[in-house]
Amino acid sequence: MNELNWNDGMSVGVDAIDQDHKQLLKLINEINTAINNGSTELIIKDIFRQLEHYVKQHFTREEALLQQCNYPDYEEHKLQHQQFINKIPELRERLLSAETIEVAQEVSLFLLNWIMNHIVVDDMSYAKLVHEQGLTTNDRSTPSWSERIKAWVGRQIKLDNRIYLGMIIPLFGLLVLSASVVTFSYQYYQNAKQVIEVTGLLNAANKLSHTLQIERGLTTATIGSNFERFSSELLASRVVTDKALSNYRERVMQIRTGSVADRVSQQLADTDIALAELNQQRGLVNSKTSHISNTQQYYTQSIKELISVLDGLLSLGHNADLTRNTLSLSALVNMKEVAGLKRAIGAWILSGQSIDSKLLKDFYLLQGSRSGLLTLFMNSATIEQKNKWQKVLSSSVYRQAVALETQLERSIASQAELTIDSEHWFEVMTGKINAKNAFIEQLILDNEQNVQKELNSIQFVFVVITSLLLVLVFFSTVISWLLGHSIIYPIHLMTHAMKCLSEGQRDKRFTLEFADDQMREMFASYEVNRRKLLQADIISAIRFERQAMSIKQQEIDKKRLNELASIDPLTGAINRRKFQDVAYQELERARRCQQQFSILMLDIDYFKKVNDTYGHACGDEVLKVFCQTCMSQVREYDCVARIGGEEFAILLPQSDKKGAILLAERLRLSIEKTIVDYHGHQISITVSIGVAMWQEQTQDVQELLEQADKAVYQAKNLGRNQVRLFNDSPDKDVSLEH
Repeated sequence: MNELNWNDGMSVGVDAIDQDHKQLLKLINEINTAINNGSTELIIKDIFRQLEHYVKQHFTREEALLQQCNYPDYEEHKLQHQQFINKIPELRERLLSAETIEVAQEVSLFLLNWIMNHIVVDDMSYAKLVHEQGLTTNDRSTPSWSERIKAWVGRQIKLDNRIYLGMIIPLFGLLVLSASVVTFSYQYYQNAKQVIEVTGLLNAANKLSHTLQIERGLTTATIGSNFERFSSELLASRVVTDKALSNYRERVMQIRTGSVADRVSQQLADTDIALAELNQQRGLVNSKTSHISNTQQYYTQSIKELISVLDGLLSLGHNADLTRNTLSLSALVNMKEVAGLKRAIGAWILSGQSIDSKLLKDFYLLQGSRSGLLTLFMNSATIEQKNKWQKVLSSSVYRQAVALETQLERSIASQAELTIDSEHWFEVMTGKINAKNAFIEQLILDNEQNVQKELNSIQFVFVVITSLLLVLVFFSTVISWLLGHSIIYPIHLMTHAMKCLSEGQRDKRFTLEFADDQMREMFASYEVNRRKLLQADIISAIRFERQAMSIKQQEIDKKRLNELASIDPLTGAINRRKFQDVAYQELERARRCQQQFSILMLDIDYFKKVNDTYGHACGDEVLKVFCQTCMSQVREYDCVARIGGEEFAILLPQSDKKGAILLAERLRLSIEKTIVDYHGHQISITVSIGVAMWQEQTQDVQELLEQADKAVYQAKNLGRNQVRLFNDSPDKDVSLEH
């Protein structure tokens, strides 16, 4: 039997334990060598003594290690240790008392199986726990920080969960990005929508400021004419202003129900306060108790508040074009206010009222403000807007107003007589302001249309982006799922296949095709291992078959040797020793079951004469024929034996006296009739037969044989060729025993 050698794959990671295993393996190999070499009992006892000592020492060391690492199956492991310690003396005594090699081989195989199970199955079960708790002594490698992180993740998260996380995290990032894009687009869409929503308020505020500008101018002119002129126009203007104010307040109420109101809440509040005093201010004018400066200040402040609302609403633009439109509209609205103030001051001057220095200063400052606002407009306006503005400037109404303004400014500067009619002034300036207002309203309308276009574009882009993101998320999810399962599925297959491989199943083959990657290498390695194990199984089966054939042949040879040792080679009958063994077994059975059996003793008459006359070869032939004749007459379970030269014995189980005598007589007659043909010589033979019956007082088989032999002696003395039954009266004829 080959020795079982140590392999580094048997290591549990602790030097002391590994050294113990090596020593135990060495001692068990020594026992096998001693068995194969047939060593003395003293040598085998000494090896077993060392084995028992070292096993106890090893188990003590191992149990201390298991307690240190809190091994969960410690008690079961300890029980297995104690069972083997108790088994060692039994194995030793069994080996020493073994009479056959098979028993010795069983002891050897038991020890080899135990050491393999102890190392590979029992001790390997705690190797991982020892490593995790840092108790290993032969692992000198230090993992890097990345390896430690990967190992920690591998311990905390299962493989399928790690794969799913690898799919979910990018998808989550994509979803967050998608949500951000959608949110931004939606917010931009809402803002653009708000611009559309405030367009109505923008128009209402512009119209209200325009009507207030007209009312301011007519009020100034009316007061300047001492209420003699412009009264009807003023009343008509107030009606238009009231309608514009009503429309403005309706629009404000609509805005305040939405989210835009927060952006211009303060401006709206200030405007509400100013407009709430409009009727009060009108009452002061009607009662002729209002001073022109106070009236001018009120209307100017109210219009200023409205312009601030306009500016606030215009600031809701969110791109470059909307911002430029906002600046140009703001400049135009303020230019219109400058024109309105100039109209009011001019109407006051032309009404014949005294001109103070403050009024003249305000009049000239308006000219400077107009220049600054015009520059702002020209810098922010688009080419199209500038072209439209040039058309306004080229209109006859606008040119007439500019000429009239220039004439008034020169008259004031030269202190010449004012020849311009105040009503004409008011009418011409109102035409100029109306032209600006129409241009502003057109710009507001263009701005609304641009915003609406942008809104439609945003809506389209929003729908397209959302659709694309949904499609992207869907396909990303599907692809991630497929990629994840393309990893998990073969791993599940490999796990199942490896489990089957460990259980001895070698028929699990893979026909899946993989890319040239680690997965393909893993399946290729599995196939190599499967074939190697299959090859090992076949080699092992062949080896076992050869061993079985060898053992079977040994058994056949042994049986043949036993048969040769118990069978007479000349006649084929069993020999005297075998006959005694069989007779002894039958004697024991007869005693146990209280059954009878008989023994016949046969002696060929004058056999020496045959040898002397025809030779020993003829004698051998006579013996063969004689034995064959006897075997042909007895029962299947009767036993024929050659116990001497020409002496034979027949054992008759379950046979009484009558049956034994009948068989003996039949044998005598058959022998008497037998003719032996030897080289042309016809040789006749006879036989003398003695019968002995088993009795309860019979001591042993030898006593029965002696009785049968005495009966043969009686037959010889009485003339041969007859049957005699053993009894206490040797002269008594056998026929009397029938």
